[in-house]
Amino acid sequence: MTIIAYLNVGGAHSLIGDLLISGKGDQGPTASVNLPASRDVNSRFSFPKDSFAVGLQQKVVVLNASLAIAWSGSFLQAQGFFEDLEPLRAITRVDPTFLQSILDNIERERIDDLSIIAMVAHDGQCSLVTHRVDPPTDYGVAENVVCSGSGSNTFRELISQHAANLEVLFPNLSKEEQGANFDLNLVGSMQSEEFSSPSGILAGWGGGFEVARLSDGRISKIDNIFSLHFYVREGVTGELDLYWLPDFRHTSYWNDITVVQAMEHPVNESGLMLPGRRDVFVTGPPGKPNPDMSGFILPDYHQQSVIMASIEFPATFDVITAPSFGDEPAIRFDAPIGSDRVHVSFDINFLAQLIAISHQKWGKPTHFRGVTPRPG
Repeated sequence: MTIIAYLNVGGAHSLIGDLLISGKGDQGPTASVNLPASRDVNSRFSFPKDSFAVGLQQKVVVLNASLAIAWSGSFLQAQGFFEDLEPLRAITRVDPTFLQSILDNIERERIDDLSIIAMVAHDGQCSLVTHRVDPPTDYGVAENVVCSGSGSNTFRELISQHAANLEVLFPNLSKEEQGANFDLNLVGSMQSEEFSSPSGILAGWGGGFEVARLSDGRISKIDNIFSLHFYVREGVTGELDLYWLPDFRHTSYWNDITVVQAMEHPVNESGLMLPGRRDVFVTGPPGKPNPDMSGFILPDYHQQSVIMASIEFPATFDVITAPSFGDEPAIRFDAPIGSDRVHVSFDINFLAQLIAISHQKWGKPTHFRGVTPRPG
């Protein structure tokens, strides 16, 4: 599912884009990527040693504190488009009229396969400059919504449901309270679609979503998003058992480079989590040369500003994702060199929240049972 979208909820302006994996023709680059890979990274795929083909694309590009642009469509055209806009990185303020004039003066054949949503912060306002997208639509509390991509229909259904539920369940919220984290709840629903059947690199490792927000007159991306996955099954007493599936993802930034760390661990018959693999994906904005990675420092995945925890109920083909926030990591883990075991600990408040969400969602008492391999 490919999606780019802009929304305004209670004055909170957000630009959302997926990190696309794979693609055909000029829709996605497929180059060999060298990885700091663990022992079994190539066990399931016939690629050269320590490399594989990946089409990770940064679909939301922040050019400066006043301008972010989401794109969908031809990767080759996106490269040329952002090359033209590269000088805007050197300035601190962009006027929407100026940006529109730049867009109007680009030959149509150079952007005829691109959809573009530009979010411009200026003079205490937020303006849009768009190309090849549908007119803005209101969905209750979500105003001036613009989207594009193959996932547009799904996105419209989700945002309509979220907006309606917010008004019904919390009718007394202020506009500011309505806008707080609406975008992340929406992304959580899209992640539920993505996480319903995770199957490693070939089917989407390195994917996920990026969110650029306008706050205090400046546009920046939400950093340190940690995604992990649980599932529940009914026990003999009719209550639910909650299990953690040890595949998880951390999205963060180094300069203007998106860094995605994907980790996956096997579980033995005794229920012990074993050393697995940790793959690192990096991608920069289209139109920029390959970055100098000589000073690259791998972000600490224990920095977890936003937790996206998906809980799947395979028996009912249902899944829910709940964003959460906190000063402490939801999960800590350590795999000492030479050890055949991995040490894991969860924040007790985080687990209590998941148990409560499961109980509320499916109406049955829920108990955490530890780690398990994916069923089936």
